[in-house]
Amino acid sequence: MASTLRQEFFLGVLPAGLRFSITQAKVYCNPGGYNVSWRDTTNFNVSNMDGRCFNSGMQFAPLEPARHPGKTCIMSTNFSATMPTSGQPVRLGEMTWARANTLDIFAQEVPGSVELKFQISKQSGTALAAGTLKVTPTRFKTFERPDNIDIVLTWDDGRTENTKTTIGADIGVDPPKVHLMFVPGQGQNALGATLTQKEDVLNAIASVAVRGIIYANKKVVEFGVPGGAVVIKVVEIPETIDTVRDVVDAGNDFVTALREGNRAAALLAAGKIVKGVYDVGSGLKDLPGDIKGINGEINNILLGKLPKDIGELPEAIRDDIIGKVVDDALKLEEDRQAQAKLRRRQMRARRYRMYE
Repeated sequence: MASTLRQEFFLGVLPAGLRFSITQAKVYCNPGGYNVSWRDTTNFNVSNMDGRCFNSGMQFAPLEPARHPGKTCIMSTNFSATMPTSGQPVRLGEMTWARANTLDIFAQEVPGSVELKFQISKQSGTALAAGTLKVTPTRFKTFERPDNIDIVLTWDDGRTENTKTTIGADIGVDPPKVHLMFVPGQGQNALGATLTQKEDVLNAIASVAVRGIIYANKKVVEFGVPGGAVVIKVVEIPETIDTVRDVVDAGNDFVTALREGNRAAALLAAGKIVKGVYDVGSGLKDLPGDIKGINGEINNILLGKLPKDIGELPEAIRDDIIGKVVDDALKLEEDRQAQAKLRRRQMRARRYRMYE
């Protein structure tokens, strides 16, 4: 007899510094005796039991009036996830479909669907892109569960990405896990998405990581894996994605500017570093790669001199504080170079006296 069907979802790839959030769960149930539900890993859940809506055991009214045959249960939520520095996929939750009465052999329709609204934002809270993930199995059969589950990711601009999981005939064996993968496009002003059930695809894309950052260039889009190439559809986003790589590059620029005594360049690089640290992560300890950077100089001569709440201060005050720290760093570098020059001169003098 057909039993409960369960589909798990994971966040498989997301650039460091970005946050994936589920903001709403919409659970639709067709008439005929079906139960449909969504549960995330915080135990937030929305269940539609043959048209009756429940959230953590508390009943609430469905969207449609009583006379409407199908019913929709909608609940706002705020579930967020980021990728750990290990790069291991993060479990988001699971959807389930079942016959309310397992002995009802006449319940042979599509049970219903689960639709999740999601948003991708910076750690600072700035929203970059949004969309929906809709998941619908095919119909139940007399003694079997549905054959497939259709999964469609739709960006708010209408672009779609889809996949289909195959359901084994064995009762109790769940379909393959689905991984959501998000990668920045060229120029960092686009964000792409793809869905996969295959670990080899997930590993292939993750292997293109550079200090925790994935770049959606031709190597990724055309990356050949068993069963075909990975296809990534992108959407334009309102601003550039700040990445760990940006912070590392700014660190190199900062140290070079100090060595050259270039205050304007040092100020520009310092601003990028500070912005990046607070947009990309909640602090140095959360960022992959050697962000303490260049033998610890970035941390010692810039970040370590700034107040802990620098990211929360008004821009004018923040710029003034950064300017003073940069001036001190330039003075220290100037003194260091003068001392090094003096030592070299003294060494030459000693060598000259020894020669005499």
